[in-house]
Amino acid sequence: MYKQKRKGWSKHFDFILLDIILLEIAFLISYGIRHSWNITHYISYYLQAGIYLAMISICAGMIRRSYSGILRRDYLQELKNVVIHVSIVEIALIVVAFFTKGSDYYSREVFVLFWILGSGLCFFGHIFWKIVVHRWMFWNKEKRRMLVISMSGQIKTIIKKLTSQKYIDYSIAGIVLTDEKWEGYEVEGYPVIGRLADDIQDILHQYVIDEIYIYLYPDEYLDRKYIDFFIQTGMTVHIDLEGLAKLEAPAYLERLAGQMVVTSSMKMATPGEYFLKRMMDIIGGLIGLILTGIASIFVVPAIKLADPGPAFFSQIRVGKTGDVLKCISFAACTWVRMKRKKS
Repeated sequence: MYKQKRKGWSKHFDFILLDIILLEIAFLISYGIRHSWNITHYISYYLQAGIYLAMISICAGMIRRSYSGILRRDYLQELKNVVIHVSIVEIALIVVAFFTKGSDYYSREVFVLFWILGSGLCFFGHIFWKIVVHRWMFWNKEKRRMLVISMSGQIKTIIKKLTSQKYIDYSIAGIVLTDEKWEGYEVEGYPVIGRLADDIQDILHQYVIDEIYIYLYPDEYLDRKYIDFFIQTGMTVHIDLEGLAKLEAPAYLERLAGQMVVTSSMKMATPGEYFLKRMMDIIGGLIGLILTGIASIFVVPAIKLADPGPAFFSQIRVGKTGDVLKCISFAACTWVRMKRKKS
């Protein structure tokens, strides 16, 4: 049995494509309304803007993670997210038009109409498509029948966690405990169908099972033979790493020195967030240099008038990682201090 990977932006490819189509339609309608459907009016510039629009929408969605948790949003959250996304796309499109020297060929009314129509179409498009996806998940959840394996002490909490979401694309076929034999009992409405050490082979012969969900605490142990047996019989095995590592902070999987590890930290930055932070650092540094350059026009002569010494002084400091840095600053008070020390 093959398990499809659902990871990153490809997980929400349908919503990304839907947004591009709806935004292009909104842009086309805005253009048609403004120019009375005269498609010859600067059409080449608007076609170019349409290409930029699609690229900007993709980049904005990936950087902002606009589609994260989209199926769990309510109407108000969806409207807020759509308005922010369309606003970012429009502002970026205006900036691109300005720097490509094409802003004179675009109408302001087109951009105003685009913002209104784009927000409306994307909002109702998301609502409609989420209904379709939710129904598809409901109709197909029996195709993913999952067996839950855990200890009796936390099984009730685990079942609540697995069934807490409104929409799930799997069904729980039953529960197998690692420590107790509660066969015939139910936990949150789901039957306990056996004990791992005694009944697992019979269970897999009697029940239709597609996937295995295993939840263990750090002090618990599950024999490797069980996991190998599940995989060899064609099942997909899910091991709850939060339970295994007992983590309360965000965590993700990565390779370290060739080994697969669970990495956890109080603050996690996505590539998009890290890129934005880096861009803010660079832009902030450039603005600081420009402001310092402007200030030096007035500060340097003032220092020279007050004191004949140099206008700048350097100082050695140790950075965060232990690197030795040479810092340069205005010598506004340096020579005054030196004179006071001499006196």
